[in-house]
Parts: sequence; C-alpha cells; structure tokens
Amino acid sequence: MDFHHYRILIQQGRLTELFGLMARENAQIEIPELRNTLTVLQSRWEIHRQHISRGVLTAEEQQAQLSELSRDLLIFLNQLQAQQTPIFLSKKNDFIPFWVSLFLLIIILALLWLIPCPSASQYRFFTIALALSAAGFTAVLPNFFQFYHKGFQLGGAMLVFFVVAGFDPARPVAANRCDVNFAQTIYVHGAKGKHDRLIVNQGSVVMLMPGGEREAAIDKEGKAVFTDIDAKWKGRDVQFYLRHDQPYRLTRSDSLYKLEEGRAIYLEAGLDGIDKLYGNITDEAGAPIAEVKVTIQTIHTLTDSLGNFELLIPINIQQKFQHVICAKKGYIIFENTQTPIHTKTPFNIILKRSN
Repeated sequence: MDFHHYRILIQQGRLTELFGLMARENAQIEIPELRNTLTVLQSRWEIHRQHISRGVLTAEEQQAQLSELSRDLLIFLNQLQAQQTPIFLSKKNDFIPFWVSLFLLIIILALLWLIPCPSASQYRFFTIALALSAAGFTAVLPNFFQFYHKGFQLGGAMLVFFVVAGFDPARPVAANRCDVNFAQTIYVHGAKGKHDRLIVNQGSVVMLMPGGEREAAIDKEGKAVFTDIDAKWKGRDVQFYLRHDQPYRLTRSDSLYKLEEGRAIYLEAGLDGIDKLYGNITDEAGAPIAEVKVTIQTIHTLTDSLGNFELLIPINIQQKFQHVICAKKGYIIFENTQTPIHTKTPFNIILKRSN
C-alpha cells in the first residue's frame, strides 16, 4: 500500500479515488477491526455525497463533515501502516520478488566465478541481471519510494533498476581486472569436425585487424595462438585467412569471429582447387590421342580429338591426391595412385602402344 499517495489524495479531497484504490487492496488488511473501520469510513463518504447531491447541507456543514472524515481517514491510515511488518511485507506472495532476486544474485556470482572477464554482451547481461536483483530486493520494502506526477507513477523498484543499470557499479572492478592484454587461440580443422587436424606444423593463420594484420604459426596440434592482443579488442569481431604453400582456404572465409579470452575459435578449412583434373594425352611421337578414358574412382571422361580432357570431381570424393587411370585399346594402361589435384597443374601423360 502506498500510504504517501493516500495522504495526498486526502489532502486534495479526492476521496472517491482513495476508496477505489483501497477497496482493491482490502485483502491486505489482516486485522478485522481495521477492515470494519474502512467499511464504516466508506459508508460515511457515500452518505456525505448523497447529502451534497440532495442539497440538504450548507457549505459550512459540508466542509465540517469533510474535515472530520479526512481526519478520521488519516488516523485510520496511521493505524493501518503501524500494523504492517516494518521491514518485509506480510503476504507470502510478496516474497516472490525477494526469492527471484536472490536466485538471480546466485546466478550472477556463479557466472562471474566461471567467467571472470566477460565479453561485452555477457557483461551487459550481468549488469541487467544485477539491476533486476536489486529492484527485486527493493520491491519487498514497504513504501521505499513512490513518485506521482500528472498520472505518471514511478515505484522504488523501478527507480533502483534504472539507477543500478545506468550507474553500472561493476564497471570500476571490471576495468581493474579485465582491461589487460590477452591471448586468442585458433584451431584449424577439416570438414570432418573439430578433431580433424587438417594442417599441422605448417602454414599460419592471419588475423585481419584495422590498421594491419597479425600472423601466428600453426603448431603440431593444428593450433595457432595470437598473444598480447590489446584489451580493446575483447568482444570485437575480426576476420581470418590461411597462409600456406598449398591452396588451403577457409570454408567460411567471409565470416566474422568474436575475440574472447579463454575461448578458442575453430576455423574449418579445406583445399581449394581439388574439384577438377585436366590435361593432355599424347603418344610417344607426340601425337594427340582421342577417346582415351580417364577415370577417377567412379567417374570418367574421354579425351577430345586434340587429346585434351577435363574431369570434374564431385565434392563427396574430392581429396588432395587421386588414383587416376588412363586407358584405351591398343595402349598400355597408365595408372597413378598419387596424382596431385591441389597443385592445379595440367596432368599431361604419354601412352605407350601395347605389343
């Protein structure tokens, strides 16, 4: 109950509005005598209004009755306020904000223990949760704060929420603990998953940052570590690409990745240019051979009249090296189990005639 607001209504003579508000909160009055007193006071107000509408009272009598009723209402409010518990509200349901706030506070403490230096988005979540927790504790304090102005109402819980969320009391602590340089770990893996170490002890990962690039070598675990990154980059998005002698490319080369201390970034990569084998086939005299069957696993193609061929390799059988077979009647079959596809160089061979 907002006793301050009730007293303002009495001073302004807005007793109809007052009794309307108190009727909705009548269940909170636990002492039967006080409930009966409220009923009597409301009846007196209704009788007073009837007398005014009938014109049976003089102006002096109207003012005298209104003053007496207002005085009795103030006495009643003092008695009602005195019967309430001084710290917490009396109803069990009134403790719901308290328990919710306590739960949020425990969650915040647990997360801060697990994430001592949160990212920008995590930090904002913590701040809002802390503000909600403080507002919940305030909600169980009777008459902590109430503000009314031309129909606008601001309660103590809402005020505390905005103050805590806006003032951000955790910022000084976070600044001392988290505004230090950090390291970021990158793992490069293949299409089979995070444990598919595609590149080890070779190549490097390049991080694109405004004003320049940073490069870190890939070690035997397929890991690259960027050390001593400026603290201002925590929680910010960057791009990466691979630097390698072979045409390794990131699967999602245009993606942005958030830098977060203590949390690794996984980059999926693969060889670029392993989707096609092309070249030329001639005989020992250098003449082109047409209709030579070039086979890789379950797919094949034939050379044209100039001995040229191009074989497109489906994604499900693409790999760095392929088993290639070239065959035509009257010629010795050519077979190479380690044909390099990723080098993107023409596959030119010479077929010898069979005896």
